[in-house]
This record gives sequence, structure tokens and C-alpha cells, in this order.
Amino acid sequence: MIHIREAIKFGWKGFKKNWKPFTVLALLVVVVTVLSTDEAPLSIKSFLGQVGMAIVALGGTVLSLKVVDGRKVGFSDIGDSYKDFKLLTIFVLVSITYGILFQLGLVLLIIPGLFIGARLFAAPYLVIDKNASYIDSFKRSWKLTQGKTIKLMIFQIVMFGLIILGLLVLVVGVLAAFGVISIASAYVY
Repeated sequence: MIHIREAIKFGWKGFKKNWKPFTVLALLVVVVTVLSTDEAPLSIKSFLGQVGMAIVALGGTVLSLKVVDGRKVGFSDIGDSYKDFKLLTIFVLVSITYGILFQLGLVLLIIPGLFIGARLFAAPYLVIDKNASYIDSFKRSWKLTQGKTIKLMIFQIVMFGLIILGLLVLVVGVLAAFGVISIASAYVY
């Protein structure tokens, strides 16, 4: 069962204990976003931004899964997450595909995007946690999220709300929101 409030509380506690590496990753997200912002969504610059975001997301996902396992994380854990080139490649491909499908779904009147996002939610985690292949990560995520779609859609909306709240708190709140959302999402996974 997915308990959104419990996930957010866990995410906040985990972030407070491990704020330094998550803040560095959040700053990297900001840098990648600024450097890759382009008016043309299908440009090389935009694509490179998606790759950069996926690479940063790998570090955040690895850290978050370790926090969920009860481990304290540090900067060395970020570096360690990039040592396996095959894992990095599959994770980047899965993340970009997930992002494209999610965005296409949002263009189709938001609900399809939330549905796709919910059903494929676990795919990036499965690459890291279960060493799933590209195709297998999507298949397993689809099975894993069956019967939990509505709750995961609500979770996505709440996480988006946390980002907005972070922006309202002098923009600095986004740095904390990144860590809380990363850990809460790993907790829900």
C-alpha cells in the first residue's frame, strides 16, 4: 500500500540526515536545467540536457535507495554510482524514454501523462535495484504498479506540489524538495 504522507515524512527525515550530497545533486539539476534550456524542445541542447538530468538522477536514485535501506550516504556514494558503465547507459536510456513517454502523455491532456508516469514509475529503480534490462524494466514496472495507478498518480501530483512549494520558499526550498522527493519516491518504490 502506498502511504503518501508517510513517504514524505520519511523523505524529510532522510534528507535531514543526508542533506549534503542531495543538495549537491540538486544544484547539479539546477545547473543542467539552466545550461540545457532551449526554446526548441527537440534540439541537441535539449537532448543533452535530458542526458545530463538522467546522469544526475542516477546519483540521486542510488543515494535514495541506500537511505531507504537505512544507510547514511555521502559524496563517495555519488561517485560510486557512475562506475558501472552498462548500468549508467541502461539507466540513462530508461530515464530518457520514461521522460519522453511521460511528456507525450501530458501533451495528451495531462491524465494520460500521469497514467504513463505512474505505470512506468518503477522502471529506473528496477535498473539499479534489480539490474533489469531496458525492456525488462518497463515490463516489470507495468506489472509492479498494477492496481496502484491512481495512488501513484496522486503521489506525482503531490510531488509536483512540493516542487512548487520549494520555489515559493525563496527558490532555495527546491534544493530540499529535490532530496525529499528523491527519497520519498524511493520509499514508495
